[in-house]
Amino acid sequence: MNRYVKYILLICFCLTEEDFPFDPEDVSETSQEFELTDISQQPYKSRIRFVPNSLSKEWHFHQLFQHKMFTVGVRIDENKTDDKFDISRLFLSKGTKNYSIILGSIKAEFGQGLVFSNEFGKFKSYSSIMPISKNHDVFKANLNSKTQSSIEGIALQFDTKTLHNKILITQGNRVVESNNSKNNIYAYYIKKELQTCNIGFIFAKETVSYKSTYQNYYSGIFSKQFENIKVNGEVVFSKYSTAYIINCSSKTEEFHWLIQKRHLPTNWSNITGIPFTEFKKGKNEKGILFYCQYKEERLIIGATIDVFSEIRSEENLSKNFGYDKRIMISYNINELVKLEIRHKQKRTNNEQQNIQFGVSHSYFAPILKRTSEAVVKIPQNNGFIFKYKLLEYCPNIEKKEKGRLITISFPKLFIKEWRITSCIRWFSTDSWDSRLYAYVPGLSGEFPIKTFYGKGWQSFLKCEYGLSTQTDVSFRGSCEWKNEPLITFAIQMDVNL
Repeated sequence: MNRYVKYILLICFCLTEEDFPFDPEDVSETSQEFELTDISQQPYKSRIRFVPNSLSKEWHFHQLFQHKMFTVGVRIDENKTDDKFDISRLFLSKGTKNYSIILGSIKAEFGQGLVFSNEFGKFKSYSSIMPISKNHDVFKANLNSKTQSSIEGIALQFDTKTLHNKILITQGNRVVESNNSKNNIYAYYIKKELQTCNIGFIFAKETVSYKSTYQNYYSGIFSKQFENIKVNGEVVFSKYSTAYIINCSSKTEEFHWLIQKRHLPTNWSNITGIPFTEFKKGKNEKGILFYCQYKEERLIIGATIDVFSEIRSEENLSKNFGYDKRIMISYNINELVKLEIRHKQKRTNNEQQNIQFGVSHSYFAPILKRTSEAVVKIPQNNGFIFKYKLLEYCPNIEKKEKGRLITISFPKLFIKEWRITSCIRWFSTDSWDSRLYAYVPGLSGEFPIKTFYGKGWQSFLKCEYGLSTQTDVSFRGSCEWKNEPLITFAIQMDVNL
């Protein structure tokens, strides 16, 4: 596709309602760029995004067409480095009450993510046990960006009177040993739902075409609800190893608690994505996590401790280990003001080298990070949020670095038909090691995380405007000033016709 395609796409968005004989659709955005499960019964959705200073993509376009008989979705991205357009996602699907079939880009995520997961893994929450313990059952078409896991092939889902069945025949997107060939994946997932118990099994096979080898996975996914206690998790057997993540939890109106035990062997490898691990490798880790939360009318207190270590040492070093401790206190001072205090302390080890008499010796040196955050929220009316974040980075006993981040934001400003989000940040860190992270509100479908280091400030503005009941236009812009100003912006149009 040549560069003039971008102008053709833009013209398509300027067409009126009479040019498209379709009813409006309402697509609610969730934690992903595009969620097929959230698509309503209306038949049309278009989006175009222009990011002129993006490092990788300048234009993004996706189109969804839904007919009574089938659904078609396509995503087109422009690579800024070579000014070419690529069809990064494409699918055709058909579904009824009892079955569905997908051809093309597929997203699959089951259980605790030991076989099929996303590339981010699971994450902890200060205020909920669900993100870290929930069994997933995601099986749908995919229009997410290429930074997120996807597999290409055929997926069939059908239900009988007593069983849910999912069959997957795909070509994976995982690169093995720096070889560009894609692996073939065959999987069958069966699930039985009972009144207080759910049981599922995955039988999967991944073949490495250029090696003529294969790997089998036999996974059991379970969830059992007792009176006040729930036990759920996933156990997977492969050729030479066994991996498991098991959760035991309880939830009442006032008190929540969770205990998680995880074990991922040294040679463990997912078909897609990675499961939850503290070392972010998805393998060679064992750990146990405790979480508890107390809640009353105006007060919430939550605490987490996670202790983890390697199963086997690497490169003739001792086993790496660490812990992660967190506490959160949330208090509603009155109907207008809410105060939150969060503190996190994480200890890991970093490989260091020492040269004596011309001989290099490697060893682990402890690294300690403490993060404290105070948040004041005024949710009523237009809303106001003030955040102060302090990081202490201690690579050794003698050295301590600090990072500070102050944020003042107005998340929901309404001026006539305009919906406005604005914030200003001031940051100061001693070095890159004491950097800080913060979420930057993005356009619909964007969820960017910004890294702050050095000294400077950033201002941010996002505006959304409804041109009509079928068309929304949004804009975001930011200015970051350290040594010199860095200005970024993007514009997006969504059409529901």
